[in-house]
Amino acid sequence: MAAPATNRLVFLLGSLLACSPGIALGDPGAKVVDCSRGESIQRHIDQRNPDHALTLVIRGICAENVTIKRDDVTLVGEGGTVNGTISIIGATRVLIRSLAVSSPTGAGISGTDNAAFTVQDSNLERNATEGVMVRNGAHATLRRNRLADNGVAGLPDTGRGIHATHGGSVDAEDNTIIDNRSDGVGVYNNSYARLVRNTIERNGRAAAGDAGVQLGRSRARAGGNIIRNNTGAAALAVGNNSDYRTGTGLNAVTFPDNEFPFDIIEHPVGPNLFAIDVNNASFGDFRQVDITGSVSVGAMSMVQVRGDDVGPDLRCSTINVPAGGGVGVNSRGLLRLRFTKVTPPLPMNPNIEVQSVCPLP
Repeated sequence: MAAPATNRLVFLLGSLLACSPGIALGDPGAKVVDCSRGESIQRHIDQRNPDHALTLVIRGICAENVTIKRDDVTLVGEGGTVNGTISIIGATRVLIRSLAVSSPTGAGISGTDNAAFTVQDSNLERNATEGVMVRNGAHATLRRNRLADNGVAGLPDTGRGIHATHGGSVDAEDNTIIDNRSDGVGVYNNSYARLVRNTIERNGRAAAGDAGVQLGRSRARAGGNIIRNNTGAAALAVGNNSDYRTGTGLNAVTFPDNEFPFDIIEHPVGPNLFAIDVNNASFGDFRQVDITGSVSVGAMSMVQVRGDDVGPDLRCSTINVPAGGGVGVNSRGLLRLRFTKVTPPLPMNPNIEVQSVCPLP
């Protein structure tokens, strides 16, 4: 006797879900690419109608560079690895999920020419240059990825976990950015980054002036990040007319200032080593932070450190300067403290302005 129609429907749906996790049911563009059988991601992209959305499930090790110039492409890893660079050129609505990318010659994922793409739950490790690179108006949304061990010796000024430059932008949340040869996150040349709840550790080379996070002529908004134990010159370096701010920046009781947990910014002390280094006409507004290490405010620069003085969770920010460290403010710079506890207490300095003291009322 034939199975009832309802049972056949349940069986069909169950089979689709088991074989193709993460793929929308009924997606006419869904296709498995098994590189262990000699299949190619690029061949499938080139052969499919660019007017239709395309979803590819990647299996095996794909030793190829992949170029995406069409919109609405999804690459979903099912135990798959791309040993090459994924270049997204001018394409939008591109999604890369659960994929490992390791390029022996360049960046793991590169976006240019106003491309817009999202990378989720992926491993971008051991790429020759950057984990993710965006430039020329491209935008990357990064969620829950691991960007680690990127950069090789012999390639100068490379090896960042995330690199935004020349008008690129990145929105990074809940990523682990660790053990990269250069900056964990580098934002340069009129670029922008939003950084939320990322762990940024063991990145950079002190001799090269690298940092856990470094800005040059750019802006960043941040909250809830852990930036510590980096091996460059600073945990956070903000220079050359850059602007870095943490917290929500709100001041009304009805809009609490504690949307994010306190940032943790820590760095070992030593000659030319800083937890925070803001210089060359730059601005840093550090609200809701716990800082451990030395602080430097350069010429024509300003740093504000503020506690969470908007309810319900009133709490001071902290600056802890271990033995051998210090707080240096250029004669043309300004350090402003509000609801911030500094240990040990700072000596009187006309360039250090204390507006409100701890504990909070």
